[in-house]
Amino acid sequence: MKFYLKVLSISFLLLCYVPVVFAISTSDGFDYPVGRPDAVGYYDAQDFGMYNSDFRGYHLGEDWNKRCGGDCDLGDPIYSISNGTVILKTTQRAWGNILIIQYTLPKGDKYNALYGHFQNINVEQGGEVLRGQQIGTMGKGDKGRFIAHLHFEIRSDLNIGVGPGYSSTSKPTGWVDPSDFISSHRPLVSDPITLASSNTTSVSTTLSWNKPTFANFDHYELYRSAEAGGTSDPAKRTDIFSGNDIAKNIDTISFTDNALVP
Repeated sequence: MKFYLKVLSISFLLLCYVPVVFAISTSDGFDYPVGRPDAVGYYDAQDFGMYNSDFRGYHLGEDWNKRCGGDCDLGDPIYSISNGTVILKTTQRAWGNILIIQYTLPKGDKYNALYGHFQNINVEQGGEVLRGQQIGTMGKGDKGRFIAHLHFEIRSDLNIGVGPGYSSTSKPTGWVDPSDFISSHRPLVSDPITLASSNTTSVSTTLSWNKPTFANFDHYELYRSAEAGGTSDPAKRTDIFSGNDIAKNIDTISFTDNALVP
């Protein structure tokens, strides 16, 4: 009985991802550009609006790195944050390889995202991309001048072009905080599904549920959280399976988790 009380208080949450049907170039929500969908294993090494004395300016985006140091993330995949259209593919001094992808929200608002310092780019200017599609690999900028990272910006001003990367003022008009924007525009998901447990021991259990019947079901995410109703905040949840780890054609999972110990 003690075990079941603990499970109920912690909550296992199974969410079904439900993409809304739009034209390909219309956003169905936003994920992070690395460690998709939630930037797992990566961190923002230089935040939006941070002053950099080497460049004598305020950072206009975020610099994403893997949590392992140095160039360990060189060649790591970079993903489109949503469905969009590639409006610029170019190479410039210092920047190296660059993409600008335009994203249209369901109500018609448009935003441009700049991805900088690619090692390689997998898409072409004028092409459409999907949320989570790999668009290239992480690089070091022109002639390898930087430690490998992704420079990532989101702009509300569609006329900026490549831009300078830094500004004389902090958080100027036309740029938005990338992580704040993504956090407030995550993909649509279902309400949590009720799970039944069986074959439970101190460290393992089997969970089962009724498969969803709604259209456009994409995949499941299973995680443990103390937040009532669930959360998309990775700091407030512990993933058990995520992303596409759980195929959409199953309705039972057995797993081992030391946190199940009553």
